[in-house]
Amino acid sequence: MNSNKKEGIEDGINKNYHVVIPFDLLEFLSVDYSYKNKRRFSRLQAFQNLIEYYSASESKKETMAVNIERLSKDWGWSRPSVIKFVMFLKSKN
Repeated sequence: MNSNKKEGIEDGINKNYHVVIPFDLLEFLSVDYSYKNKRRFSRLQAFQNLIEYYSASESKKETMAVNIERLSKDWGWSRPSVIKFVMFLKSKN
């Protein structure tokens, strides 16, 4: 990631991911207004952060334990925005 690395994701975890996503999801993740607030994660950064949380939980053989409040704080997003984003990603499988 970049300097936005958040605590809770262990150092030393393999950060090379191969993700297959549909073009419409890539387009959705790429169109964002995060440039207006540099402390706010873009959709793509938020997606990457979710993958990092997932990878960390997989390496520990645990279920992913991160809540909306934590994501909201980490990403600089409102809770409704995080919920809407996660629901959108779930709809895309």
